Amino acid sequence: MTEPNTSDLDQAIRERIFARVKERNRKLIVRLEGVGIDLNHNRQHAALGGLDRMEQDIDEMRCFLRIA
Repeated sequence: MTEPNTSDLDQAIRERIFARVKERNRKLIVRLEGVGIDLNHNRQHAALGGLDRMEQDIDEMRCFLRIA
């Protein structure tokens, strides 16, 4: 059996990275939509809870995209 070449491995890694970033992005969008709903109902504490850790998640997405 032949080993995959380096460019095939690089492409596979890039695809995996983009899949993870897209999934993280989808989850953030859902959370942000929930924050918007909370704000529309004047539930500031719930909105703050929804925003918690978002910056860290976005930073992780940035890191993934930089290595892609």
